[in-house]
Amino acid sequence: MPEYDDNLYLSFRNVESVEGSILADVNTYDIVNADVLVLSETAAKVFSEETVEV
Repeated sequence: MPEYDDNLYLSFRNVESVEGSILADVNTYDIVNADVLVLSETAAKVFSEETVEV
């Protein structure tokens, strides 16, 4: 999620195999160890803008 949302947080905590985090808190370890990564459209845009290509 690009920013904190009470409703999404309350929904995520009901499913033990789902971890929800705001984009600022996501790190490489979280991405590499995820079986499935779901980004909102807004989070994907922010993520792609902040990604630096080597």
